Amino acid sequence: MKKNLLSALLMLLCSVSLYAQVTTSSITGTVRDAKGEPLIGATVKAVHVPSGSVYAASTNTDGRFNMANMRIGGPYTIDVSYIGYQTQTITDVSLRLGNPYSLNAALNETGTTLQEVSVTGERSQIFNAARTGAATNVTSEQITTLPSISRSLTDFTRLTPQSNGNGFAGRDGRFNNVQIDGANFNNGFGLSSDLLPGRSIQPISIDAIEEVQVNIAPYDVRQSGFTGAGINAVTRSGNNEFSGSAYGFYRNEDFVGYRINGESLPDPNETSSHTLGFRLGGPIIKNKLFFFINGETIESKGTNPSAVNPWKPSDNGIANPEQNIARTTRADLEAVKNHLINTWGYDPGAYENYANENGSKGTNFLARIDWNINANHKLAVRYNQAIGEQGSLVNGASGPQPRSGGGNNSAFNRVSQNSIAFSKTMYNTEDVVRSGSLELNSTLNSRLSNQLLATYSRIQQTRTSPSELFPMVDIGDGTGGNSAYFNYMTFGYELFSFGNDVLNNNYSVTNNLTYLAGKHTLTGGLTFESQKFGNQYIRMGTSYYRYNTVADFLTTGTPNEVAPIMFGLTYPYEGQDPYAPIVLGTAGIYLQDKYDVTDRLTVTVGARGDLPIYMNDLTANPSIDN
Repeated sequence: MKKNLLSALLMLLCSVSLYAQVTTSSITGTVRDAKGEPLIGATVKAVHVPSGSVYAASTNTDGRFNMANMRIGGPYTIDVSYIGYQTQTITDVSLRLGNPYSLNAALNETGTTLQEVSVTGERSQIFNAARTGAATNVTSEQITTLPSISRSLTDFTRLTPQSNGNGFAGRDGRFNNVQIDGANFNNGFGLSSDLLPGRSIQPISIDAIEEVQVNIAPYDVRQSGFTGAGINAVTRSGNNEFSGSAYGFYRNEDFVGYRINGESLPDPNETSSHTLGFRLGGPIIKNKLFFFINGETIESKGTNPSAVNPWKPSDNGIANPEQNIARTTRADLEAVKNHLINTWGYDPGAYENYANENGSKGTNFLARIDWNINANHKLAVRYNQAIGEQGSLVNGASGPQPRSGGGNNSAFNRVSQNSIAFSKTMYNTEDVVRSGSLELNSTLNSRLSNQLLATYSRIQQTRTSPSELFPMVDIGDGTGGNSAYFNYMTFGYELFSFGNDVLNNNYSVTNNLTYLAGKHTLTGGLTFESQKFGNQYIRMGTSYYRYNTVADFLTTGTPNEVAPIMFGLTYPYEGQDPYAPIVLGTAGIYLQDKYDVTDRLTVTVGARGDLPIYMNDLTANPSIDN
């Protein structure tokens, strides 16, 4: 019993499992008279000038107000008014994602000769009583003006001091959590430590991003699910003015330096990368309904070394790395190719001067609608998709493990000075990322506001091959046996690509309720997320053979056939889903109190409990059970 009680207490006090979903900003503060006494019922009205969106609140018995769930950016114009007092106006206010703007105003009575008007706003993003934890905000101005190498979010998340590439605060990239408009954009399955999914394509264009916030250690019960960084980004939205751009970016090998201290490096390989895109936003109904769209195409050639075979065969069996000549002879390659065509009806493709013709390419598209339903309710709906493809050479050296003894991998890479692979051993990786979000922000009264957020994302990575269905075959150089193996030649359907497919579907619903009670701002919420993972991985799905020498292989299909030194074939488990799906759910409940002790001191206390839910039964394996 004591152990269960302790576990429950730890779960309540710790924020785990669920994800940060911060998509807005807020304005908080006080209104007092010239003597410093609170003004009860004073009106604070903020207008987002570009869109005409209006937010309003009135002060409580302590003269405090809170306007939650506001659009980021600006400029805002804020009017502070009270009957019998002179209205004060503050202009050119910009709100930052996840960072409350603190405004403290002192009003003078009507007819009083003004000696000094006191209106203060906490513009500092570093020193702010409402700020909790280490965070870095990257604004739309910075995104527009700062240089970018890959036109990716990762170019800007590195601006945070705790960043080390994809890792933050010394953690592996898998311990980060990335949300765009509250939707999951993670490599959730864990095969990659990249910050974003979609290896061959950016899952969202940087031209569609309005602002990014990188949190390292926020004290906010709404945020959890990371021990590295919580990265929140929100997309652009339209306003009352039509605006847009058409853009293009181009880079080739001439943009790469090849002289160091007067010494010339070898001429770089021919490469090219170009991006074409556009964005457009504006009003559908002025002050009421707005749209934003963005589209982009990206294509690169020669920029991915893993998709280019630089090696040529030799005539004498002697490698010359300086001239990219491998030891594999042209005579052996021709003999194997002719045998495959004549005996097995299979053309393995070229063995020199080949590369994946596609390199990498992809498209991005995003559409967003913002609707000011009325003064109290505002709705935002967003959909985006990214589809990309990238080619790669055959997997380097790994292979199947013999049942008893013997070596596993070749000592030589399949594409190297020691070995040559035919072109049909290459594979393509196709990435598809689709995501949508719906957010409803409501002001229920001067003290109570609500945020409802529903999101969906589907992330898929599939391998394809240019080869017909055919075994993959490695041929050795004859100097080793089953205990030592040295690769010399490879052809066929890539060993790990047949049916290789990874799926990750994510759904989430979150509701946050914020209530102002005196000097206390209470935030309570409920959230639920479902993640479905599926991985179809059929190694040796078209079968695998390993022959000791070229001469041994050339006996295949003849009466004098020599057996391979290794053979493998994988069959899916009969009657079962080969994706072996796992569905995980996480339900969370939380409550937080931000207590404004003074205008310069805020104390935050919160508790959160999360419950993991296993939503499907795992496939049983009778052999393992027995």
